[in-house]
Amino acid sequence: MTKQKKQSGFTLVELLVAMGLLAAIFVASGFIFRAAIKAQKTAKAVLEITQKLQTITSQLDTDFKGIDRDGEIFIAWVARYDVGLGKYMNFDRIVFFAGGNFSTYHQYNGDIRGTTARVSYMLAKNNGVAASGLNSNERILARSQHLYEPTLSPPAFPDVSNTPASFTELDNNNSEYYTQSLAVWKSIPDITKGDILTTLTDIQNISGSSTHPGGLTVDTSNPSSIHMLLAEGVGSFSVQGWNDAAQRWVPEIDPDGDGDLTDDSDYRLEGANVHSTNVIALWYPDMFALFGETSSIGTWQTDGTYNWRLYLGPINEPNFNSIPGLGRAFKFTFTIYDSKGVFPDGKVFSHIVYLD
Repeated sequence: MTKQKKQSGFTLVELLVAMGLLAAIFVASGFIFRAAIKAQKTAKAVLEITQKLQTITSQLDTDFKGIDRDGEIFIAWVARYDVGLGKYMNFDRIVFFAGGNFSTYHQYNGDIRGTTARVSYMLAKNNGVAASGLNSNERILARSQHLYEPTLSPPAFPDVSNTPASFTELDNNNSEYYTQSLAVWKSIPDITKGDILTTLTDIQNISGSSTHPGGLTVDTSNPSSIHMLLAEGVGSFSVQGWNDAAQRWVPEIDPDGDGDLTDDSDYRLEGANVHSTNVIALWYPDMFALFGETSSIGTWQTDGTYNWRLYLGPINEPNFNSIPGLGRAFKFTFTIYDSKGVFPDGKVFSHIVYLD
């Protein structure tokens, strides 16, 4: 009896099993590939956000380490409701004098170096559009520095003889120096300096000053403005000071977090919401301006009264730590977006700088 030869090839069942296994391998490979791509994109987005965070925080540390309490500080706290995000976003601005090692980025007037500068932080305009009018992921955190360099005078810059016409938004954006000593700066009349501060910050009606354009403008296609670009994709920027008396950061939109602003908000209100145009601000030393009104810093109520946190003390250097909005430390909070939209809501960070 002869043995039957084994037939070559596969049965239909074996072929189907093999094809199923092959399909499973392809599906698994595709899943692994997509997961790898997603992980790579996420890693790049995290790296990008981390680099922006490090750039911002290291610059804040450097600048505020040298803040001059004998100089002037102007802070405007601006909150606007973002319907799409369903929350308030901050567009704060701060201008102050600081000591350190400064040098100009552009060489329009030569290589200017100095140990004193007027520094400002704010979310920038772009092509004439205010930061609040841009998508949150398209906003830019801007920083300007203007070195004190008296040897470039005359003429004095900024020229305060005919403000705001003699010192415009364009002048402030293009220049990187000023020629007045701090003593001269502090002696400028309030209305005139209000014009200058409007030019620096785009906050209007400061101490009865005129209304005109201001603030920092950064256009990434314009090389002359890039020296003010600190970080792209920064959707909000807030500045708060630690207040020992209240044992919290000031100002806050809703300190007790109950969703009702009328009982405790530090912000000027319009009904039950943060006022759509008037903002609160601190002008140190000696003057506090609540735009649309004038008062010491405190919580503004819609009936024109203030709550128990009203500060009636002097706004000067000996009382620096007691002044709401200033104090022993600043806390900066900002939302950072990655350029590819991997994190569509951005990532929120806070950074504390101690001043004493």
